[in-house]
Amino acid sequence: MRRLTGKLTYGNVAATLALFVALGGSAAADSGLFTGAQIENGTVHGVDLANHTIGTRKLRYHSVTLRDLSRPTVRRLKGAKGRRGTTGSQGPTGARGPTGPTGATYVTIAVTAPDVANLGSAQTLLDHSLPGAGVYLVSGRVTITNNSGGTVNIFCGVRFEGNLVPSAGGSVNDGASMTFQIPYVYTVENASGGVQLVCDSGGVSTGVSVSDIRLNLFKFS
Repeated sequence: MRRLTGKLTYGNVAATLALFVALGGSAAADSGLFTGAQIENGTVHGVDLANHTIGTRKLRYHSVTLRDLSRPTVRRLKGAKGRRGTTGSQGPTGARGPTGPTGATYVTIAVTAPDVANLGSAQTLLDHSLPGAGVYLVSGRVTITNNSGGTVNIFCGVRFEGNLVPSAGGSVNDGASMTFQIPYVYTVENASGGVQLVCDSGGVSTGVSVSDIRLNLFKFS
């Protein structure tokens, strides 16, 4: 037996295996006729073994790793998707971010003026100073009462930097009253001239009175 083990070759082993398969294959191997120690390394390959001749019980634990398996086989080993885990605890509060830019600020100015008995032509009803240059949102209001004996045409507006812009107007019948809202937006570069609320009675000098004279200014800086 010692002479035989020293001369085992691939051809000898292949012929012997063929004979074992013909005689019952695995039964001969199980009987102990030869062992793995008697086979030269690298002489027996997968193609030399019949299918299903080596079962999982013949393999040493952890002797086969993923690197020994083909890629299609590894892909088929993927199991079913597991259940979703529980939600983790809330993480720590992050650092405070940088301070943002300063937002726009505004100044509110509310002005009133005494009633006017007889409204003239382009008459200034209210005159007020301004705190400085900037963008001004104007909301004015006047109530016109007509007792002149005829219909009058009223025009009202605000004046900034010497520029008068009519912002409201309409016809008021004799014996009637009408309230005019005066909205306006103006960018003031030179605030020294202030702001004026001006109304015109359309040439009627008597019998047209003005009450509830108000002017609200919102200055945005």
